[in-house]
Amino acid sequence: MSQKLIKELEGELGTDAVMSGAGYARAGTTPVGVALPKDIEQLRAILSIASENNVSLWVLPNSAANGGIAGPATDKDILVIDQSRMNSIVEVNAKGAYALVEPGVSYMQLSGYLEENNTGLWVDCDRNGLNSVSGSVSAREFGYTAYGDHTMMQCGMEIMLADGELVRLGMGAMPKSNTWQLAKYAYGPYLDGLFTQSGLGIVTKMGVWLMPAPPAYQPFAVTLKGDSDLAQAVEILRSFKVNVIIPNTVVISNTVLDAAPFASRDDFADGMEVDTGRLAAWHGLGQWTLYGALYNTPPNVDVLWPMVRGAFAGIEGATVLDLKTQAANPVLSGREAMMRGRPSKEFNNLGNWSGDAYLYAGFVSPVDGRQVLKMNKLVRDTVRASGFDYLTEYAVGWRSIIQRVYLPYQPGSEPRAAACLGELVESMAERGHGVSHISAGYLDKALASYDNSGMAELRSRLKQALDPGNLFA
Repeated sequence: MSQKLIKELEGELGTDAVMSGAGYARAGTTPVGVALPKDIEQLRAILSIASENNVSLWVLPNSAANGGIAGPATDKDILVIDQSRMNSIVEVNAKGAYALVEPGVSYMQLSGYLEENNTGLWVDCDRNGLNSVSGSVSAREFGYTAYGDHTMMQCGMEIMLADGELVRLGMGAMPKSNTWQLAKYAYGPYLDGLFTQSGLGIVTKMGVWLMPAPPAYQPFAVTLKGDSDLAQAVEILRSFKVNVIIPNTVVISNTVLDAAPFASRDDFADGMEVDTGRLAAWHGLGQWTLYGALYNTPPNVDVLWPMVRGAFAGIEGATVLDLKTQAANPVLSGREAMMRGRPSKEFNNLGNWSGDAYLYAGFVSPVDGRQVLKMNKLVRDTVRASGFDYLTEYAVGWRSIIQRVYLPYQPGSEPRAAACLGELVESMAERGHGVSHISAGYLDKALASYDNSGMAELRSRLKQALDPGNLFA
């Protein structure tokens, strides 16, 4: 059957747009092939061929594979749709401060376009600059500027349903609308969210709001000596966040995660023990390092900066750094760049530390120091007991914190990483910490923690209505 499928795809797309699925294996499943459409017509043809051949689809916005549709294994063969060739920047509107992009567009591509054309606009990026812009929204990722909530900054979406029907959501549903990327909500139910973290349709275009470069910008870092300092920093942040004093998504990262893209584990570890003190000193970090920024007019930044600096300097042993002076430090300068919309390829390179790949998950907590310490202990103990190094960061939003944990693994060790991921999901759910993000292919683990009967029934009805043949895995 797979030979027939591949021949039909090659006849529709060309032989150069159909590949082996070996490089796209995940969660123990190797796809029968990969199709790379270049436009809407080819995408629709792939859906038709896949349906006729009774295969299920994984859909990836680009080769970075973030924010894709990749559910658990089924009894059907899996075909991958990689939308990397659908990579047009359809529109950038400097006056309206927005962009309309296809799924294949990466943060590096869009940021480069904004710079080359002197737009004066920043795109908020996530940790990997090669990630798809639309994929990041679909995954509800966070970034590092004042526009760090990517789903909030999405405006306008075009999707293709399983039967090939193309639908524009929001104001785009109105034929003569001139506010598709300007007005987030049209009249009637808000449907955009149905196509994030779901397998209900394929995004073909997405609008995102861009941040105008501010008149004044003050990036900073705070190095913290230990866990008690972490709790104190979180308590200070709560007031700064709810009062919009620090507008960006503040990140607090542990030493190993920050240093991992720039260090080899062999140089700082003995067996399972990592010398985090030496690792931190070598890279100019704390056991925890907090990253934030102020964006405003010069007089306002001049007022706010001494207040913010003084609050964090009051933590015993903490050091407050002006990141404008840290260009020689690759970790600190890279973090600073992301807080002004400059994507990085290096920060996602966890393989430099250990492992060829990694799994990850994010868990949500109130902005509360004691809760964060409890989460930290539970996650650290679980990860270490499973034989992994502890790589984690906290992203502090307006009212909540996301703790993201990374599990780099060597070839053949994905089952052990998956077991650890499952244990974390269950343990955190028992304590009221829901999953916010999880690696592609492990959506079922996340959904299980939300599976009260009403929610499960609603999801089932939506799936039956929009994808009755279960085309999207």
